[in-house]
Amino acid sequence: MNNKIFSNAIQIISRSFNLRSTLLHHTQIAAYSTILDDSEKLERRIQQHYKSYVVKVDEPVERKRARLLWQSRKRGIAENCLLFGTFSSKYLDSLTEEQLGTYDRILNDYINEWDLYYWMVGTKEVPKAYESDIMTMLKKHCKNEEREKRFKQPDLHPK
Repeated sequence: MNNKIFSNAIQIISRSFNLRSTLLHHTQIAAYSTILDDSEKLERRIQQHYKSYVVKVDEPVERKRARLLWQSRKRGIAENCLLFGTFSSKYLDSLTEEQLGTYDRILNDYINEWDLYYWMVGTKEVPKAYESDIMTMLKKHCKNEEREKRFKQPDLHPK
């Protein structure tokens, strides 16, 4: 008798957890789908953050280059560390002050690292706020048409 009651109780608890798990899973999928489908809200959110970004004023160019080099190498995901690290090693010294400002915004605005990665590799469309010559350069760099080996971060001080 006790075994049967215990067995029934376990089955009820198990069904309850499965139901909660299923409901939670469907709720998360619905929320994620809403985020993906609502590109206008994403564009507005990006525009708000883009406008509120605090530009560093009177920062010497060489200090800005050094800061951007460090920030290029220390991203949230390894893919971006490699892409930005190799990009900055190749192009940072030749960028104009205006281009440095644009690159600074791309690196430091409030952006999801995966979204940034998807924009660079062409999986997702680049929002209007980030369409620039720098983003074009980044996208071209990601295509790696020269077939460079990019398995590790470039040396900071090449020999």
